[in-house]
Amino acid sequence: MESEPYAIAVGKVVLDLKSLEFALRRFLDYLDMPDSATSAPPPMAIDQVLPSSALTSHASLGQLIAKFNESVTEAKHGAVSLDPTLGDISDTLADGHIWGSAPEPPLRMVAFSTPRNGLVSCIRDELMDDAWLDTQARRLREAHTKVAQAGQEIQPDR
Repeated sequence: MESEPYAIAVGKVVLDLKSLEFALRRFLDYLDMPDSATSAPPPMAIDQVLPSSALTSHASLGQLIAKFNESVTEAKHGAVSLDPTLGDISDTLADGHIWGSAPEPPLRMVAFSTPRNGLVSCIRDELMDDAWLDTQARRLREAHTKVAQAGQEIQPDR
C-alpha cells in the first residue's frame, strides 16, 4: 500500500477505536443515569465543572470494554460481549512504539513491559500491514454493531 492510503487506513483504525470508546462511555453513562440526555454532549468550556461519570472518567478502552462485558453478562446479553484485546490495540497505539526500517509502510506496532532490573520484554509486536488493517476495521465494525445492539436492548424507544 502506498504511504498516503496507508496513513488514511491507520487513521481510520485510530478514529474507530476512539468512536468505540465514546459509544461505550455513552452506553455505560446511560446505565448509571438512565434519565440523562441521549443527545451528543454540548461543547465544554475550560474550567467547567461536571459530575464524574462514564463520560468523564479516565478509564481506558480496555476498562470500558470490561465494564460493558460485565453489564451485558449480568443482563443475560452475553452474545454481545466485546473482545477485550481491542483495548490492547488502543493502549499500544497510545503508549507503544510504531517502528519501521524505512519511512514506508508497513510499520510495526511494538510495546514493552515495565523495566525490571534494567530489562524489558516485548509484550506486543504486530506488523500493521493491509491484512492487519482490514482485520482491525472488521473487528471494530463488529464491536460498534454489538454496542448499538446492546443499546437498543436497554433503551428500545431511542
